[in-house]
Amino acid sequence: MKLIYFFIIGLCTIPACAQDSLISSELNELIIDNRLQTHNNSQNLRILSDSLIDKSAETLTDFLLTNSPVYFKENGAGMVSSPSFRGTTAQQTSVLWNGIEINSLLLGQSDFNSLSFKEYDNIAIKAGGGSVLYGSGAIGGTIHLNNTVQFTPHFNHQIQLSAGSFDTYRANYNVSAGNNRWFVQANYNHNQSQNDYEIKGRDWKNTNGEYENHSLSTTIAHRINRYNEIQFLSNYYQDERHFSLLSPYQNKSKYQNETARNLLIWKLNNHRLISNLRLGYLYEKFKYTENINTNSYSDGAVNTWLAKHDLDYQINERLSISSILYYKNHQNGGEKSSLENVNQNIFSAAILAKYTWKENSGIEAGLKREWADNYDSPMLFSAGWYQQFSKHYTSKIHLSKNFRAPTLNDIYWQPGGNKDLKPENSFQIDWGHTISIGKTTLQANVYWMKIDDMIRWLPTSGGFWAAENTEKVEIKGLEVDYHIPWKINSLSTEANIGYTFNESINKETGKLLVYTPKHKIFGGINLSFHDFLFSLQGYYNGKVYTSAENNEQSTIKPYGILHARLGYKFNEFVSLYFHIKNLTDSQYENMENRPMPGRNYNVQLIINL
Repeated sequence: MKLIYFFIIGLCTIPACAQDSLISSELNELIIDNRLQTHNNSQNLRILSDSLIDKSAETLTDFLLTNSPVYFKENGAGMVSSPSFRGTTAQQTSVLWNGIEINSLLLGQSDFNSLSFKEYDNIAIKAGGGSVLYGSGAIGGTIHLNNTVQFTPHFNHQIQLSAGSFDTYRANYNVSAGNNRWFVQANYNHNQSQNDYEIKGRDWKNTNGEYENHSLSTTIAHRINRYNEIQFLSNYYQDERHFSLLSPYQNKSKYQNETARNLLIWKLNNHRLISNLRLGYLYEKFKYTENINTNSYSDGAVNTWLAKHDLDYQINERLSISSILYYKNHQNGGEKSSLENVNQNIFSAAILAKYTWKENSGIEAGLKREWADNYDSPMLFSAGWYQQFSKHYTSKIHLSKNFRAPTLNDIYWQPGGNKDLKPENSFQIDWGHTISIGKTTLQANVYWMKIDDMIRWLPTSGGFWAAENTEKVEIKGLEVDYHIPWKINSLSTEANIGYTFNESINKETGKLLVYTPKHKIFGGINLSFHDFLFSLQGYYNGKVYTSAENNEQSTIKPYGILHARLGYKFNEFVSLYFHIKNLTDSQYENMENRPMPGRNYNVQLIINL
């Protein structure tokens, strides 16, 4: 309840004047995912800046919990973390790395505790359907991990070191250099933790919860001439994570994960004609050991080769058309995989158009069709209208048809895979309003969507589980986001509060989907005075049901969590931050029988050279 009072106070605050924003709705940088800038006018976009990312000393899950409307189901701190965007499932939220979708081809979702994020220059969160632009899974929304390119003379180093409770240590090194023709960036990130936090009401700590991960990423770009540019991006990630025990007598298990992503881009910008050709190779691999005291394990791997071409042509100052051609080939591997041999080919083609009759007012539309070896994709479309009625008020309407393809596990897992599965398909409409006074903004969106042919794994008479198209779901909801920066003399303040309401109903039973709360509140306030910085951030999750029958005895109780941070900037090179997580020492679960940590601490040192 204290958290709710804090958010209400934030809503009542009156701004005096603006400052640079940590959270915004516009991309002002040269990002690699060009579609975020060219076809985003009729949907809301939330940008989390590099300044916000730098000061974070937490997992990507924790970072997004306080800075986005996305709900996460987490199997304990640092364990598997699954998103729910606008009341949809984890497989219906698409994660993109510089414009390329990276959800697991085996599971159809991303584990947000197995994604590092310190190497990115910003994170964009786009609510609503996006399958025309981003393909399978973009139903509830998309989360974009973006790198930028800077063709300016510079040479920068940054070192981040942190240590915290439960023997948690993090290290990050970033180097960036460039001139008018070249840009090079490299980042190394390492995290490890014993994760052995005490749990109230239990006489044993969180056991077998340790994890360790590291990542290495590079960006190299060369401007050949005024029209042509070549970029190469690479990201490698590896982790080993033990799974926390439900009782001290369970077998100890662990999960090892490895991903590699490589992308070569040729960009041609000839005034009215812009071409982006991408060639890529992606790799994902897992190894699961059910009992770490034995040599028995299961594993799986997928290799992906891709070619993607985006073309934009400006017919005149008001009308532009675009096309997207995309080919992917997936091949599985692994020594002890339960999948059949897979060689999957997917090709898609999309055409887009945008017409503007004045600045910040216009329409945009798109059509897309996808062809695959083992499923039939529906024809997809999107259409949007956006109108700035005055300098203070803008309205947007967006409707779209989207889909989620069956995963490789859904189709080929033995036993239980189903080669006759249909893709999940969704229709949705979104109506948004934005009121702006200076840099203070209030955004409100109402949305409705229906989803047919939901894929579920159900028990069979043969004693195993099998994938089937079963459920139909209807979702309706509201999102509100209020952003208020101001400055009085040497005191700079920025506050942000968001609220989401959504109701996800199984049409056959009339019950709410499991782990989809009706209510979430999130946000925070950042204050800086001379060289001092103080921030409070938090979130509130409403009640969720853990059973399809919505049994009141099978629920996760509502809870609110507050975090605090105090920082001091010694000079232009060195800053020190002290973090307090779960400030009120709340006892809560995010998933049934998976207690989360109480109050804990972290010290972070940032050195810029």
